Amino acid sequence: MFLSSAIITVHLENLRHNLKTLLARHPSLMPVIKADAYGHGVVAVARVLAEEGIQHMAVGSVGEGALLRQEGHTAFLLALMGLARDEDTALAASYDITPLVHSRESLERILAQSHLTGRAKPLTVAIKFDTGMSRLGFRVDEAAELADYLRTLKEVRPVLVMSHLAASDTPALDDFTHEQARRFHEATESMKAVFPGLKTSLTNSPGLLCWPSYVGDLARPGVTLYGGNPLHGTDRAKLGMGLLPVMEMAAPVLSVHPVVKGATVSYGCLYTAPKDIRAAVVTLCTGYADGYPRSLSMRGSVLIRGQRAPILGRVCMQMCIVDVTDIPGVEPGDTAYLLGGSGPLAIVLALSITTWTGSARMIRGRILQLKNREFVLAARTQGAGIAHQIFRSILPNIMGQLVVDVTSSIPQVIFMEAYLSFIGLGVQAPMPSLGSLANAARGGMQNYPWKMLFPALSICLIVLSFNLLGDGLRDAFDPKLRR
Repeated sequence: MFLSSAIITVHLENLRHNLKTLLARHPSLMPVIKADAYGHGVVAVARVLAEEGIQHMAVGSVGEGALLRQEGHTAFLLALMGLARDEDTALAASYDITPLVHSRESLERILAQSHLTGRAKPLTVAIKFDTGMSRLGFRVDEAAELADYLRTLKEVRPVLVMSHLAASDTPALDDFTHEQARRFHEATESMKAVFPGLKTSLTNSPGLLCWPSYVGDLARPGVTLYGGNPLHGTDRAKLGMGLLPVMEMAAPVLSVHPVVKGATVSYGCLYTAPKDIRAAVVTLCTGYADGYPRSLSMRGSVLIRGQRAPILGRVCMQMCIVDVTDIPGVEPGDTAYLLGGSGPLAIVLALSITTWTGSARMIRGRILQLKNREFVLAARTQGAGIAHQIFRSILPNIMGQLVVDVTSSIPQVIFMEAYLSFIGLGVQAPMPSLGSLANAARGGMQNYPWKMLFPALSICLIVLSFNLLGDGLRDAFDPKLRR
């Protein structure tokens, strides 16, 4: 029996947060929980979705749907893989699971099983059209003929029409996405002419984020439900901001030791130490036997004490080696995060990205007000260039407001970081944070209340100080007050 020392934690509270974030995009979702809910545990994930009022879920196989029915779930269950085996038809009928139908062969399988079993009740099915993925689905140009054929069958009852977007996460292929949406609309019109009560579903995770108007009746978020941003690396990445990782994988540090200049690390001698380094590598109790990809050799990194440590050499079966030269204090027993975890860099980036938009909107609105004022028009009439208008006419009149806005956002970011650290999602020990200090003091509130008082008081003083600083700088930069 193989027991791994790696620990996987599934944060169901983050799953709830992501679900509510996605529901704000579209009120009707059919979350995708195939492949054991992307490895997060289909039973636990489905329970959370049901508690949050989700009435439609998409599993991978009919067997996954049967497992949920045995657990007592009553939601509409769509089997995305359809009927892979003959016995899947009987299983779908027994457990009230709606299989995806994508070809005449899958329809014939249902008909054959119905005749064998003598089942009188029709099997609800979802009809899939291929609008550009070239994977599964009927052709769009046969939609009208297919609808007429389905009308003659008493063994099946279509309840859903769907397709799948192939490039909704690639802005350069927007025209392809629009064409897929057009084809899907054409197919659904033909189907609804015969089955007017059909529901429709087109968008996956990036489609929901980028093109909510293409959703239809049900959006099918997958990776976003678990905290992944499918638009990462594109100019639309901000549309996926705010999602929290649901899974976290951690392993203990097993050994810390020096590597001298010229020594090689791990199999294949892929890495050679360029100089003498102190405590340069850490051996972790994890490797490709634990599911950690061997392809991350010399490419991946882990998070230790809030800082990234790059992988050196090749990932082994149950170990990998990382460079901790620039991370002080690492010792055996420390926790290394291979997936998830939090550090100061991630917190700084997240807060920076989410707080600049208000200032930018304020500045733009103020510039639009000032650019047509008399003194700017006068400067423009006298032949002043763009740079002169900006730096001599516009910027002095917005500087006071800009300084106030920036100085007020600094304590806001400090408070947000402190709050995240207080609830355990921010900076982790041993790195200092007012929030983590307050969190550590909670257990001794009755006997040592001052331990909570000092970090809380520090936050209040910081906020007050930056507000006073902003008021003073505003007065100093306001040209009206200098007259």
